[in-house]
Amino acid sequence: MFPELKRYTSFAILLGIVALGASGLDAVRSTHEAQVAAVSSAAAETTNTANSVSAELGKLTGSLYQNATAPQNTRAPEAAQLAAASSRAALMKNLAETNPAAFLGYALPLTVRAKLSKLVQTQVEEQKTLTGTIDVLHADDFDHPENSTFKYFLNVGGKHLSLYAAQDLPALLSGSELTIKGYQLGDIVVTVGGPAEITVRKAAKPESVGKQRLLVVLVSRPSGPPTPSPQDMKKLIFSGPFAKFFEEQSYGKVSFAGDVTDWISFNYPSDHCQTNVLGAFDFDTPEIRAYILEKKIDLAKYDRAVFVPSPDFYPSCSTLGKQNVLFNGTTYRLSLSWKGWSDSLDVGYPIPSTFAHVLAHEMGHALGVMHANGWWCFGPSLYENCNHDEYANWFDVMGAGSLAAHFNAFYKDFLGWLAPKDKKIVTKTGTYTLTPLETANGVRAIILKNPAIATGNLAGFSYLEFRQPIGFDATLPADDAGIFINYPFTSAGS
Repeated sequence: MFPELKRYTSFAILLGIVALGASGLDAVRSTHEAQVAAVSSAAAETTNTANSVSAELGKLTGSLYQNATAPQNTRAPEAAQLAAASSRAALMKNLAETNPAAFLGYALPLTVRAKLSKLVQTQVEEQKTLTGTIDVLHADDFDHPENSTFKYFLNVGGKHLSLYAAQDLPALLSGSELTIKGYQLGDIVVTVGGPAEITVRKAAKPESVGKQRLLVVLVSRPSGPPTPSPQDMKKLIFSGPFAKFFEEQSYGKVSFAGDVTDWISFNYPSDHCQTNVLGAFDFDTPEIRAYILEKKIDLAKYDRAVFVPSPDFYPSCSTLGKQNVLFNGTTYRLSLSWKGWSDSLDVGYPIPSTFAHVLAHEMGHALGVMHANGWWCFGPSLYENCNHDEYANWFDVMGAGSLAAHFNAFYKDFLGWLAPKDKKIVTKTGTYTLTPLETANGVRAIILKNPAIATGNLAGFSYLEFRQPIGFDATLPADDAGIFINYPFTSAGS
């Protein structure tokens, strides 16, 4: 890869994304009204492609404006206003999911909403500033990367609200505390996003060192469970390539131990990870709940849970870090992951099992990291005229991981697997020595700080690592072995 960087005309840079604190965000501030105005034009352009919905929303929104501003004696009856507002609310909720910018374009100003009756206001979005913690779920779709998506939820005053943003949200773990300016409509919140709308009050940190206590919940359809017994599944997960991979790449700083349930049978959606509900298939599912209670399983004994359904379950997904899980009146701190069972062996992958390979990817999310993507550049510098490519880091299981598996040095550092002696910050020209990232000794990361590139989503520093075909990276082709550069970004959608 490194010789390609010298061509400066068409080269690929490997990048990583991880949760950064508020100090890493752009300090530019603008008013809420200006931000909404900026996205409204984009909203109009997009909604024009759905003329029937746009026309209906325009009509209903117009009627609310008219009734809010007209003299009291000329307004429509309150029942008619309420019916119109309720129909509009349903359309607005759907729009929030598919096009948050368009939602903001239709949102009623606070002053207009205030002129409606209290009853009608219950069906109209309200401009608010909310402080709470977020839950982050990432749904993977390796066959169709464009469908790979983040889902956000805001916990405020005991309420669990779906959160949508017109711009990329900052890259943060579940449990991070935020103050958000936006519009609330029932159980959803819509914000422009960006530093003017979102203040990170406390960024959650990964809990990614030490023994990870794992509960594996096996789920099958009534037609019958897949082939592996719970005993075989336990050997596969805790003694197979999945656990060995993490032990190797963390230099012994992470291990997995735990238990596996029996196969629990019930009908469930095959596309759970693409649903909008976090926990539609979890410990609150009646059959799973009944099993946990019957077997007297104490969730306090575990740090993480992995749900393994039948092979037809696709795609896979995971929370980003741990979150609060309420079960039987008690709150537990757990990460949650979902990965359908697959017994295929793929000797072409660094981790020689499709199941273990994808489970390692989801566990990476659960530990606290995002994707290792590609950044294709076609300019005279390493960060000019570049295009994002989801999953396009072929040398990291958090990307495609088809040519090598180890997490990049940036992620290893973020997860606490590199000690201060294992990395070196470089700010001036000199000669520096890197040892292979796959080995347990020596400097394995050089951090290049360059405030000049701290623009947009670029964090202003990069990580250099030296990769060799060792261990789970043994499949690394000889012509790709060498120096890798990883650029961190500050937002989850980069």
